[in-house]
Amino acid sequence: MSFVVKRTLIVAALLGLLCLSVGWLTHAYNLRELRQRLSGEAALLAEHAARSLEGIDLTLGELVRRIEADWRDGRPPSAAYHRILRERVGELPQVTGIVIVDRDGQLVADQITAEPRALDLGERVYFKAHAEHRLANGRFLGDPVRGSVSGRSFFSASYALTDPAGRFGGVVAATFDPFYYRRHYESLNPHGRRREFALVDGDGFIMASSSDLSAAVEVEKAMMPQGVGYQPAATPGGFMRIALPGGDEVHLAAMVRVPMFPFYAYVGMPEREAFKSWRYVAAGLALAWLMASLGSAAAFAGIWRRETERQEAFNAMQQANLETSRALERTEAANAAKSRFLAHMRHELRTPLNAILGFSEVIRDGVFGDNRDKDREYAGLIHRSGRHLLHIINDILDLSRIEAGKVALRRDALKVAEVFEAAALLASGDFEEGQVQLACRVPEDLPQLYADEKAVKQMLVNLLSNAAKFAAPGERIELRAEATPDGGVALSVADRGPGIPQQRLDSIFQPFGSSEAQVSSEGEGTGIGLPLVKSLIELHGGCVDIDSELGRGTVVTLLFPPQEGPALIPSSDSPPLRAEAGA
Repeated sequence: MSFVVKRTLIVAALLGLLCLSVGWLTHAYNLRELRQRLSGEAALLAEHAARSLEGIDLTLGELVRRIEADWRDGRPPSAAYHRILRERVGELPQVTGIVIVDRDGQLVADQITAEPRALDLGERVYFKAHAEHRLANGRFLGDPVRGSVSGRSFFSASYALTDPAGRFGGVVAATFDPFYYRRHYESLNPHGRRREFALVDGDGFIMASSSDLSAAVEVEKAMMPQGVGYQPAATPGGFMRIALPGGDEVHLAAMVRVPMFPFYAYVGMPEREAFKSWRYVAAGLALAWLMASLGSAAAFAGIWRRETERQEAFNAMQQANLETSRALERTEAANAAKSRFLAHMRHELRTPLNAILGFSEVIRDGVFGDNRDKDREYAGLIHRSGRHLLHIINDILDLSRIEAGKVALRRDALKVAEVFEAAALLASGDFEEGQVQLACRVPEDLPQLYADEKAVKQMLVNLLSNAAKFAAPGERIELRAEATPDGGVALSVADRGPGIPQQRLDSIFQPFGSSEAQVSSEGEGTGIGLPLVKSLIELHGGCVDIDSELGRGTVVTLLFPPQEGPALIPSSDSPPLRAEAGA
């Protein structure tokens, strides 16, 4: 299945990269097209604003020149300008009113009445700007203010008047209605398209917009660049991505400076609407990617199934060949084991038989004459060789019976101290011959041991005989019992012999697997004792553990599991095991 997953992931990744590339390209194309369209509309808006503002500017400039010329001829500003102001307002649809204010801030003339009202305009921003500051070009464009009479917002453009003495003589100001621009902007939104048009001054104040102007004025600099998208905040104008305050809506917008005036024409639209068509393309690409990925997965699954079937057939053939090879190896191993067994047994049997025949011939022929001491010595050697030969045969028979499952063990309650004493007595010949000592240790709180008495004796005799053979004269061998953490019983034999190399610990439990240290010593051994111990302890449900270190000795431990009481360990009927010295 990993084949299908890997190939599908690779194909899906490649298709995903392709779809992402196509999606990115279409997004970039849509963005470029949107930039061009919005920038073009903003340029047209800026041109419209420039023409309308230029009309106001020219009208105010012409009035200032005329008033100053009349003033120099001795006719200061007066209500006589009412008719002229009324004509100029009628000529400019974007203008709502024109006023002339003297140097004291009092209304001199307007387009409404022939006789001016008593109105103090000295607190107007445009009047203060001219009265307190000498502007470079004499023109002032004010921020949006709310009229005290009408309550409607308006903007003002004004020029300062200079009296014949060259001093500040008053102001000529025109107010223009932002709804003039709003009506124009609304006409640019056919079929309810969601676009936002606005005229913004350099400080971020919205002079006019296609939305509610009163709300727009409150947010003041909201429409200026915020540095969240395509252009740094410090750069006015251009194309940008901005987040409007009071909501999560994001706009894509273009701002173009109005020629000759410190204003910007703004055109924007919601980002989600700007990329609506692109989202359809992206959804189509995602669907195409999904279908292609599923198709490739199905194709690879079919390939994988066919490949799996071929691989299973090949594996079956390989397994059959492997089984055949293993069968041949087992046959060859069995033949080799049989050869090793026969070679080992030929040596083990021939050695005591040669001793028996040789020493018996010496006694029979009277080689040493009537020497009873020699006869007794040779008779003892004949007896020892015969006992060793019997031990070898019994070990072989016991091991073969255990492996054939023909040994019946009876699990009885044993007194460990008595078992130790009997095993020590059976192995006493080996201890005397090796001139070693035996120390037994049985704690009083030892749990009850349930096991086959003869089998336990045989295991202990084999371990004690091995320990005696490889221990140096005068050393002490310990036979001890202790409780295990799980409630079982551990019987161990510890010696201070030559020890066994770590790499040989596993092989010593195989038949004829004596360690190098054992083989190099002078002690005798068939190599069957430890395998026999391992088989017997496993019949009891336990195990044997060995801990050895070269030059420091060996500890072999029989681990009996916890038992509840006497029982018969089932097996085929067979004669009971014998327990005698020798390993």
